[in-house]
Amino acid sequence: MPLTLQVEKDAIEFLDEIEEILKRNLNEGERELILRAYAFAKYAHEGDYRASGDPFIEHPKEVARILARLGVDIPSIVAGLLHDTVEDSHGKITLEMIKEDFGEEIARIVDGVTKVSRINAPVEMGKAKEKLETIQKMLFAMAEDMRVIFVKLADRLHNMRTIDFVKDEEKKKYKAQIRDLKKENRRLANKIKNMEKNLEKGPNVVKKKQKSPNVDKVAQLKAKLRKEFGKQN
Repeated sequence: MPLTLQVEKDAIEFLDEIEEILKRNLNEGERELILRAYAFAKYAHEGDYRASGDPFIEHPKEVARILARLGVDIPSIVAGLLHDTVEDSHGKITLEMIKEDFGEEIARIVDGVTKVSRINAPVEMGKAKEKLETIQKMLFAMAEDMRVIFVKLADRLHNMRTIDFVKDEEKKKYKAQIRDLKKENRRLANKIKNMEKNLEKGPNVVKKKQKSPNVDKVAQLKAKLRKEFGKQN
């Protein structure tokens, strides 16, 4: 999508925010990718507003900010900007268009998030079997690429932070979904913990038991996940 002067100004300001959060300067290819995704999302959601009254584009922007704070890769941040473009663009955007403009990798993440968004877990008590089946479907949609879960977590976190503006039925749905995602987050945290243990006692550990750099990375990821969830009351 072509950048108008105003969109270009807004996109550059947003790009500066992302670099500040990531605490690094993006390379030319990364900057161009985020600028294009911003223009794409701006076009997809033009004229749409959130229940809060904010322009819809503020939601994918905040999702991308949350993802940047988690320290995920650039394709995940781009997918955060694009995550609602297929489902909430009134038919202006298709998955094929995302695949053509941004490649198979980003399209796969967006598609996974879209599939998860279309799965509604029952919120009533006494429907444990249906809820289990729903969670299994969610996990299946995420199985192709674990980055799907991070984008979906960021999406639901922002929705929960603005939940006062939505109807009671939507609140129930969001709360049920965030509970399920928190459970999956705990499962993921346990998986990361096991990875830490395996890395620490791996075959290449020296006598002084030096810590692998990967252990620090997974520990940092756990801390960032806890921090983001801690912002949600």
